[in-house]
Amino acid sequence: MDSKVFLQFLPILLLMTVSHLFTGYFTYTFGARLKYGDYTLLFFNHTVGDKKMYILLGVPILQIVYLVGTYLVIWGHVLSLQYFGVMYPSVITNIVMMLGSTIWFMYIKVHEIPNRIQWLMMITLVLLAIAGAVKEFTKLLSLLK
Repeated sequence: MDSKVFLQFLPILLLMTVSHLFTGYFTYTFGARLKYGDYTLLFFNHTVGDKKMYILLGVPILQIVYLVGTYLVIWGHVLSLQYFGVMYPSVITNIVMMLGSTIWFMYIKVHEIPNRIQWLMMITLVLLAIAGAVKEFTKLLSLLK
C-alpha cells in the first residue's frame, strides 16, 4: 500500500474507531445496567427506582453520546470523499468498527457472546458491504496507478 494512501486512510480509521468505542462503551454500559437491574444513570451517578424510569431518563442521555459519535462518522465520510472521491473506504471501516466494538462491548460489559446464527449474520453483513465496494475499490486503484 502506498504510504500516501495509508496516511490519508489513517484519520478515517481513527475517527471510526473512536466513534464506535465511545458510543459502544456508553450504549453497552446502559444495556448491562439494564440487564443486571442497576438503574444508575450515566454521567449523573443517580439511581432511579424502576426500569421504565431508567429507560425514560437514560435514552435522552444516550442521544447526546450518539450525536458525538455520528459527528465523528460523518467527518470520516467527508475525509473519505475528500481523499478518495468515494465513501466506500469509510463505509467499510465503519461497518467493521461497528461490528468489532459491538462484539467487544457485548462480551466485556454484558457478558454475552454471539451464537452461530449471529456470527453468520455479522459475517454476511461485512461480505455484502465488501461486495458492494469492489467496483469502487477497483476504480480507486485504477486512479492511483
